Amino acid sequence: MNKGRVLYFPLNHTHTHTHTRTGREHAAANTVAMGRDGNIGLDASSRPVRVPPAFAHYLEKHDVFQLFEDMLKKLLIEQPENPMQYMVDMLKKPEAPKIFVSGPPAVGKRSIADAVSEMCSAPVVDADEAVAAAIAAGSEAGKRAEPFVTGGEAVPNDIKTDVLLDRLNEKDCAENGYILCGYPNNRAQAVLLQMAGVLPVKFILLDASDKVVEERADGRVYDNASSARYHTTYDPAPEGADVEARPAADFAEQLITYRRNAQDIELSYARTLCKVDADNERSDVLAATWNHVCTKPYSNSPTLPRLLLLGPPGSGRGTQAYLLALKYDLVQVSLSELKKEAMNGARTRAAAALRSAEEAGQEAPDSLLLALVTDRLSQLDCQTQGWVLEGFPNTPEQAQALNMFGYLPSRVFALSVPDDAVLDRLTTRRLDPITGEMHAVGGPAYKPTLSAEAEARLVQHPDDDDQVVSGRLAAYRAVEPALNAFYPSVTEINADQEPHMVFQYIDGRLVMPLLKQPAGGN
Repeated sequence: MNKGRVLYFPLNHTHTHTHTRTGREHAAANTVAMGRDGNIGLDASSRPVRVPPAFAHYLEKHDVFQLFEDMLKKLLIEQPENPMQYMVDMLKKPEAPKIFVSGPPAVGKRSIADAVSEMCSAPVVDADEAVAAAIAAGSEAGKRAEPFVTGGEAVPNDIKTDVLLDRLNEKDCAENGYILCGYPNNRAQAVLLQMAGVLPVKFILLDASDKVVEERADGRVYDNASSARYHTTYDPAPEGADVEARPAADFAEQLITYRRNAQDIELSYARTLCKVDADNERSDVLAATWNHVCTKPYSNSPTLPRLLLLGPPGSGRGTQAYLLALKYDLVQVSLSELKKEAMNGARTRAAAALRSAEEAGQEAPDSLLLALVTDRLSQLDCQTQGWVLEGFPNTPEQAQALNMFGYLPSRVFALSVPDDAVLDRLTTRRLDPITGEMHAVGGPAYKPTLSAEAEARLVQHPDDDDQVVSGRLAAYRAVEPALNAFYPSVTEINADQEPHMVFQYIDGRLVMPLLKQPAGGN
């Protein structure tokens, strides 16, 4: 359990609409009077502090925390003479992808790197090609590398790093980013790059067994005219091309060397490492790689989770909200509980309207339900701990109204349950009139076993009658597609299984980053 701790989840830019009230107007509407001594001039027990959500949403929407984190990181790496001007210049530059593609020899690194290059308009940088180009150009680093290349020796790591730094500082890489292919190959090379401030946003590791890469190495062919590399099975040469096989005499040694250094490489880039199973069709490997490239990196931004659970009646929203609130110390906000509290509280017009609607078997007006929910979400505990909301919204109009008040969920989960399972769950559950708790016939494992006395007093709630449940379910199904479509990043969860299994699925997806199109993407 993470009781007492706040879990920071990656941000989710949900569907937004034009706000009818500005951030300042929200702040003015929720201003708390303060005395000269700085104390809040309200009785918190009767009038809880209200916190406007507009300010935090602005910071999240524009990635302000991430922006400052990136600026600080680059300042520490570059250490410019004029930090203020450096930050101004950095803000003027668009974000560019910086991707490393690594893996064992013959796994298909260059093929995938070239494909990703076309998709995000970033040049591919190959260490050996960079060395050859530097020697041809007669650069300082190239002159240092030339004797080793001429003598058939490996270029020392420090010289190769200098060559790569010169290449990465060229205009195309500086403006569009880069895809560094097949480098670094050991910890020493990784450390030199890190010391020079060359840090990838994503480190894509293509992984395959020795047998697979050996088979791929056997199928390599080269174009005699352009020296372009192809594969007889995975990437055939154009028809009519003059190609020949050039088997590498030291391939087995290359593979052994890679395996010996693989763990050090993974540890060096553990924070940005993304493993891809390369023992698949090229299109599948590319799709998995692109998915990782587009995935938003983890952020240290102090963002509180705001979770929304959608689903038909009987889908288990309340149970999952309880489990999430328990694990992450969130505030559980349930519309049904808010209605009960309002009706059992002071004699107000809102309470009277809720009672009248319940007695008539109708739902209360949207404006009243919205007021109950927004009033609860604005309270201090929700704004400092985070919240998980269930039971509202139930229509696209309610969702839009919630957004207009500035309560935007950071993650949305839609619990999917077939109609027959919903009918079975609701029509077989029973109410304890003393405690007000619902109990399924046969009782799930996560609830304590009822005593014989408690079991004898269980009754069926009028709302759980077959006809009533069928009507509520039909009403929800009519708006379900539009409601889910309102939240483009909604995650659908199969809730037709044991509650703790459903929770595991939600929890697993809760901490996964969301997709974000990289700069320069098509």
